[in-house]
Amino acid sequence: MLNEILAYYNILVSEDTLNSLITMARFVFTNLDKIETKCLIEDKLGLPHSKIQARGVCIFTCLDINEKYVGSSSQLALRLRGSLNQTHNSSGKLIPLIKAKSLASFKLEVICLPDYSEFRPEIVLEQYFLLDPSFNLNTIKVSNNPSGSNSKPLYI
Repeated sequence: MLNEILAYYNILVSEDTLNSLITMARFVFTNLDKIETKCLIEDKLGLPHSKIQARGVCIFTCLDINEKYVGSSSQLALRLRGSLNQTHNSSGKLIPLIKAKSLASFKLEVICLPDYSEFRPEIVLEQYFLLDPSFNLNTIKVSNNPSGSNSKPLYI
């Protein structure tokens, strides 16, 4: 199923490569409302406007209701700043829930990914997680869903 969706991006991933992405080391952050935690995130991932940025996947879990959100970016520090400052895409479910419950109610897992010449690994891993129904805070179930005049319809 994953490769059928990834074919939309002209990506084909082997089971071995997928398993290596799934088992990559993760940074786990709690106390997201603390300045010290935000500094630790910047220390691990770099500043949002650094010339070189980590690419990867971020998973937010609301601890008391165990609802999850997955996102990815080739500029992970910039993407996380938007989520942690609650300015990234408030039309979805994540930011309104953060605003309602506060960042202290969430755990953040970050998976930094290496470069692959044949595909963008963050798209592959995000799409893998989007197929898991426990990621119920995502309103769009297709990774890196394009919009605007360049978009092509994709039905799952």
